Amino acid sequence: MRILMLNYEYPPLGGGAGNATFYLLNEFTKRDDITVDLITSSAHNRFEKERLSDNITLYKLPVRKKNPHYWRMGEILVWSILAYRLCRHLIKVNKYTLQHCWFGWPSGILGYLNRKEVPYIVGLRGSDIPGYNTRLKILDSLFFGIISKNVWIHAETVTVLSEDSLKLAKKTLHRDFIIIRNGVNTSEFFPNFLNKSTIKILTVGRLVERKGIEYTIRAFADIRKNNPECDVHLTIVGSGNLEKQLKDLAYELHIVDNVSFLGRVDHEMLPDIYRDHDIFVLSSLNEALGNVTQEAIASGLALITTETGAAELLNGNGFIVKKCDFQDISEKLLLLIKNPNLLSRFKKRSVEISERMSWKECADSYLKVYHSSVYSPESISYNRS
Repeated sequence: MRILMLNYEYPPLGGGAGNATFYLLNEFTKRDDITVDLITSSAHNRFEKERLSDNITLYKLPVRKKNPHYWRMGEILVWSILAYRLCRHLIKVNKYTLQHCWFGWPSGILGYLNRKEVPYIVGLRGSDIPGYNTRLKILDSLFFGIISKNVWIHAETVTVLSEDSLKLAKKTLHRDFIIIRNGVNTSEFFPNFLNKSTIKILTVGRLVERKGIEYTIRAFADIRKNNPECDVHLTIVGSGNLEKQLKDLAYELHIVDNVSFLGRVDHEMLPDIYRDHDIFVLSSLNEALGNVTQEAIASGLALITTETGAAELLNGNGFIVKKCDFQDISEKLLLLIKNPNLLSRFKKRSVEISERMSWKECADSYLKVYHSSVYSPESISYNRS
């Protein structure tokens, strides 16, 4: 089986989808029943061809990237044009079984355009689902909603990351979706249960409105104000357009001495950061199932999350809180801060849950999808017309 894979993100560029592609391909290097050609982006603004193994080849396109972690529409457009040209060439010289398109757009659009030669599947990641990102509300209604329907209906299979994403996707198109969650590398992300005097709270994510980090900051300030005896510290990892606003908020709430803004950190630094903390807070207004939450629980952190995709990781290891409600976050944090035995139990339970989420299992799930998308009786011809 030979797969043409499309994803404009790949480390060190991009975020969760790029990391997921990296870990998935690493699993595929261990197999001899699949060959993958990935078309992605170059971090060095030049065309690069790289062999990960005998069966995995990367084609990295120059997109004139300005910021390695954030994408401008112009950069995505450049990648789309170059990727389409390379797709046409590779399809002519190689016999592909299937296209695997990460994101409904732009990769899914390319899969759709090449559907007559090679069938395709789409892996939805979050922001490419209409209605997920308020920043794209107008574009979703005018463009992406229409495009998504057309791309999804012609795909052999469409995957999502969580039940929450599935429900949202069905608002755009009522079809079958398959849930394939990310894996987590437990040899890289593992706990450190050494007792510490200070309870350390962590949040990791882009500093944008959708992440709701303001409510985590306000919750922490509420604890510091009303429970000054509590020895606690908040760490915020990530960067984004709200960075200055959130730092100003911490100053106004008189908690700057107890809050660390680390900015955007390299992926290699995250394991040590997770292990140095006790509680992971995800106060997002909308979230699929990001890598960071799985990495956090594998590292032995108790979980406090809003009712988004991450809530599916809760099973005796944390609490669900209301969206946009800092007092609810504050109350749940205090339960853990003031009950060390409960916190310890939640942390150990997080590790137990993460042990069932390997990248090998994720890779096996995708292989099943590849085979069923092409070889099953349900794979019908109109999808490629």
